[in-house]
Amino acid sequence: MNKIVILGILIIASILQTMGLWTGGELPWRSLISVQESTLYPIKPESIWINTGGKYTKAYRITNSQNEYDAISSQLQEAMLSYNNFEELGYSMGDWQDILTQKGIVYQYSVPVTIDEIVGKSMPLQYNYKIDSVLIKFDESSAWQTTIYLINELNEYYLEIVLHNRDYDFNKIYSMFEIDNDNDNVIQYQPSITDIKSQFIHGNVFLANTSEAIPLKYTPIIFKNDLIDTKNQMATLEGYVDQFFEKPIMKETKVLFGGTIEFTEPLKSIVRYNTSGVIQYINLVSGITTNPMTRIEGYDIAVDFIEETQSISPSIKENLYLSNIGIEQGAYVFEFDIMYEGHKVDIGASMKRKLDITSAITIKVKDYRVIEGKWITYNIYTDYVSGTRLIVEGYAPPIDRMYSNLRSLGVEQPVFDSVELIYVLESSNSVINLNWGVQYEGIWYVP
Repeated sequence: MNKIVILGILIIASILQTMGLWTGGELPWRSLISVQESTLYPIKPESIWINTGGKYTKAYRITNSQNEYDAISSQLQEAMLSYNNFEELGYSMGDWQDILTQKGIVYQYSVPVTIDEIVGKSMPLQYNYKIDSVLIKFDESSAWQTTIYLINELNEYYLEIVLHNRDYDFNKIYSMFEIDNDNDNVIQYQPSITDIKSQFIHGNVFLANTSEAIPLKYTPIIFKNDLIDTKNQMATLEGYVDQFFEKPIMKETKVLFGGTIEFTEPLKSIVRYNTSGVIQYINLVSGITTNPMTRIEGYDIAVDFIEETQSISPSIKENLYLSNIGIEQGAYVFEFDIMYEGHKVDIGASMKRKLDITSAITIKVKDYRVIEGKWITYNIYTDYVSGTRLIVEGYAPPIDRMYSNLRSLGVEQPVFDSVELIYVLESSNSVINLNWGVQYEGIWYVP
């Protein structure tokens, strides 16, 4: 079966699954995908990797911009839904690093997630396991079964699920991408757990093997608030905010100190637009429910809200990942940031202060409704004028520089959260290049 046929089946299955999840109705063509009516959207992995396996394992990234990304994500959910022994599932303490050197597909999450949040529905479990990454093992000798490892990297335990007599095309997916990436011009990634620098990094991070011989090619990006350049800005803005009011024609409008434009429907909603490029929505309607809302239910509500919000540009919606989940006054707070062409876009500290934000999009959900939201009105553009640029420096020098910088500040044994190639947004309407970033205590630095 060739790549186009496999992807066609996966993408059709993913679309059917999404239709069923959005509409809440029964899915047609049950033979293609088996998802129960009560199933929710699973939390989307931050990244998916093809792991070659072995002592010197390498990995290839499946970028979020590829159509197959969503299809491969849904395959994990479908496989997990078919497992019937969750109540007996126990964990093992051991060498989780060894698991991540096996041949297969790796799903990485930016925040620890529960099994319920991977599956998309409540499962009977002995413990509330938290999962950082999932590996689908590729074993040519056992095509009749699928082995799934769910790994907690911080507490160093894992769970093993074996599915019999089902073919979820994981082996075919692996082979398809292995063939596509089997050339010397494709950037390979090194799992940090197998590298000499592993002592400086929490958990596992896939490090780009860039060099003079095999540079990473990229095109710079530009962030623009297109509302500023819109001829009839007020009419455009009103078109964006009217969706939040029951009676848009009755809304009140005023300009606050500093130029912020506020739209209000008394006792219903407030929407504020800060001319720096941020919209804030506040739901004034109180809601009380006797049924406690789960985190995955809140996540689904937040995802739907983002998808339906007209003032969030498609270039942002299509490149989001869940960067943090918190709790504030009984509400779940979901923070989403941007991943462009497989690289995170960090909104720098000065830009966050200017915009008064903590992430690109923040959604607060309580009692099954969005009570507040805040998001940027920017678009992301590829700066073709700058042309293609190259990253030739490897990951070791940035790690060494950051380590030396922290040691000079008196930090004895710094350990980093992550080391990645990132875009850092410090201002709008300017060219943003890709650079090595080191994350320490939740903050990104470019050493």
